[in-house]
Amino acid sequence: MTSGVPDAGAALARMARLEEQAVYGYQAALTRLPPGAVGPASEFLALHREQAAGARARSLADCGRPATPDPGYNLDAAFLAAPADALGRLEADILPAYGDVVSLADSPDRAWALAGLEAAARRTVDWGADPGPVPGLVLDESMLPAGPVESPPGDK
Repeated sequence: MTSGVPDAGAALARMARLEEQAVYGYQAALTRLPPGAVGPASEFLALHREQAAGARARSLADCGRPATPDPGYNLDAAFLAAPADALGRLEADILPAYGDVVSLADSPDRAWALAGLEAAARRTVDWGADPGPVPGLVLDESMLPAGPVESPPGDK
């Protein structure tokens, strides 16, 4: 679990909110993207709409309470100036939420979240962003054990 959500219903509600933010981001980016990127972005927008609806329905079924979607979200100047880069960051930011659903949900919600995680990781890469070493998990390198100590050359 990466965000401190207490249960699968809450994780799915958070997922719905993030997917709705992604829908908004894609809608805003479509008019700013180069022509060659508009087709894929339109397809990704449709996928985010489906995922938002799916997360909302799954959350309700699991006693979660997804918030009413906001009418809009703040997009910073960097998003508007470089929408393709921003969409890559947006996709990467969704990955830990999928990781939470995978870690907290039971089947078939877990299978749904795994498929969504994989698709979001691919979209992250498609936009040129880094999904991280383990997509869906936030890696805190300070929590890793120390690596092996290497001997100086010729010290055997």
